[in-house]
Amino acid sequence: MLRIFKTLLLLFFILIAGCKKSYITTTEQEILFQMDVICYEPDFNHYGYIIDAKGNILSYNNPEGWHFPNSNLNITSDQIAENINRCKLAGRLPKDEIKKFSSYIENISSTKLSGLKKQYKEKRTVQYFCYKYSESTLVYKGYIIKTEGNYAGENLNFYSKKVVSWMKDIYSNQHQL
Repeated sequence: MLRIFKTLLLLFFILIAGCKKSYITTTEQEILFQMDVICYEPDFNHYGYIIDAKGNILSYNNPEGWHFPNSNLNITSDQIAENINRCKLAGRLPKDEIKKFSSYIENISSTKLSGLKKQYKEKRTVQYFCYKYSESTLVYKGYIIKTEGNYAGENLNFYSKKVVSWMKDIYSNQHQL
């Protein structure tokens, strides 16, 4: 009987050790989300905001020397740090709100993006991203949550609509992001 109890207890601890945390941010991860807008006509214009792990809303408007993610949506931590230095503080979000929405990143990052469709009706593209950080490579991997404008497509995860709605509310509640 004691042997069965010990075996069950060992199995219990093995199962607990294998469980994932409910949200993926690491102590080193600086940014979680980004809304990025690029207007093509009549003049080129680039603006948006970043939400960092502390809940800061960091806005930018036509920053010089801005680093964009590469074709795989990867961007280094040094490039992120330079981008953050080109931003201004536009507001702060409560910690519980950041914890709630950052918990969706794992699900969103494991779900595919619908096919992008050319829209032709707008002269701009708005993209909503979330990021996962690798401490071993010092690289952020971006995941498109939704693309609107010239091209349209969205992440097929259930939480994507919630995150985009939240990010749109943040944008509309900030004056002159």
